Amino acid sequence: MASALVIVLVVLVVPFFILGVLGNIGVLLCVVFTPSLRTRANAIIVSLTTSCLAFLVTVVPFTLDSFIHTDWRFAVWYCHATAYLSFAFIGITVFNIAALSLYRYFCVVHPTRMLLRSKANLILLIAISWLVPLTTQTLISSFHIARTEYIPMYARCVFVKVGEHSTLYNILVLGGFLPTLGLTLYSYAGIYVTVRLSARRLRQQAEISSRPNLRVEATENEGLSAGAGSTNSTQHPVVRNTRRTSKAPRGPNRDKHCLTKICVVVFVLFMVCYGPIVTLTAIYAHDDFPAAAYMICTVVYWLGSCLHPLVYAILQPQIRRSFLRLAGCCCKSANFSTNESSVGATTTGQES
Repeated sequence: MASALVIVLVVLVVPFFILGVLGNIGVLLCVVFTPSLRTRANAIIVSLTTSCLAFLVTVVPFTLDSFIHTDWRFAVWYCHATAYLSFAFIGITVFNIAALSLYRYFCVVHPTRMLLRSKANLILLIAISWLVPLTTQTLISSFHIARTEYIPMYARCVFVKVGEHSTLYNILVLGGFLPTLGLTLYSYAGIYVTVRLSARRLRQQAEISSRPNLRVEATENEGLSAGAGSTNSTQHPVVRNTRRTSKAPRGPNRDKHCLTKICVVVFVLFMVCYGPIVTLTAIYAHDDFPAAAYMICTVVYWLGSCLHPLVYAILQPQIRRSFLRLAGCCCKSANFSTNESSVGATTTGQES
């Protein structure tokens, strides 16, 4: 019988799993079928969404079943395959997040340097995001640095460090995670500082542009007072020019504010979802990694695969509008099919 912890985790995971699969498919469809969304930044989002969706479909349902039944009920070879797939897709997701942060750093901090945002560099970033984790996994398997093994305590197959290569395994795992973490932190910090400085300059320009209006208003007030004391009835009335406060264009500010929010949310998810499982995997050996801690960390990085693409979709207005249109079309199509079925059933009944 499943423990109370497993029941809680299942109740938490299943809704997010369904939301993650449908949301990732929706993001892919929106970007692919909406010409205005086929941008270079969204190409990295497509890469990220593809890796997350593949992970959710090929790994999560089978591992969740093993948690519930405390045993692996499928083919043994696929038990070992899920260990490889988990390792690969986590690395690809982490590297895609770092690639997206770096590309957006180029767009915001160095907007005039087109070479940094060229199509060739974009393809290179996406290729690195896939090749480095897959190459690392191949090296670990080929040189017997770690092996996959079924652990009854976990009810699934995991990578087990070989004794003499434990340090090398930790170097490869942390060496893949820490540089991407540092790159992501550096990129988002640069974006945040640039956005703050830009907003400050816009406020200063708004204040400067409003000062002449203040002087005009003061002059007109003096003229109005002088006219009130004069007995000349033919004096022309002075029309007061109301003070106008210049505001910066809302479009760029709104986009930059949206970008800043995405940076903060993505970095928090990056740390919360992938930090614990990577750190504990590097620290513990397979025989002393607590089963409950392992299960919780596994579920947490599952949530990262569900939520990361949705963050980009929800916080970006264009993708959000396209996603809502797609959902509306699906609802209308479903209602139309239901109406057709009911009409067909009614007609059949009348004919009979």
